[in-house]
Amino acid sequence: MDEGLIGESFLNISEEGFMTTDQTFTSEAPRVRNLTGDDYTPYPDRPETYIVPVVFSIIFVVGVLGNGTLVVVFIRHRAMRNIPNTYIFSLALADLLVILICVPLTSIIYTIEYWPWGETLCRISEFAKDVSIGVSVFTLTALSGERYCAIVNPLRKLQVSGILVILPIIALP
Repeated sequence: MDEGLIGESFLNISEEGFMTTDQTFTSEAPRVRNLTGDDYTPYPDRPETYIVPVVFSIIFVVGVLGNGTLVVVFIRHRAMRNIPNTYIFSLALADLLVILICVPLTSIIYTIEYWPWGETLCRISEFAKDVSIGVSVFTLTALSGERYCAIVNPLRKLQVSGILVILPIIALP
């Protein structure tokens, strides 16, 4: 194996936190290549280590405020409970699921080099992401179908129940 490649036991971490490729410790950080031959840049030297958590924090605050407000308005005001608003409420809940569970955990990936919470939380995060995507896709499909039926046959209201019967059948694996 080429000197400087990660994967052999000769790679050490010095007291200052720099990686070295021999048994001596140095005060400057050497350029270490990974197995593909690309240069490795330590996390503290990457701009995304500092930019992504700030952007994700903004997404978190705006997303919780916006989607949370929509949920509260939908629940408190009975006049808002119609079929299109129910679909939008469903989208807001799916977005809240991602914002509350996935956004904070995903921003950590850009900040530190390892996953500190174990396999269980990793699986929960991925499951929440997948459920949210599924809910969003099927909600938008139902909303589109309902809007199509409302435009084609504006006087018939019972077509929505047909859409709600068909969607779970389509969702089956």
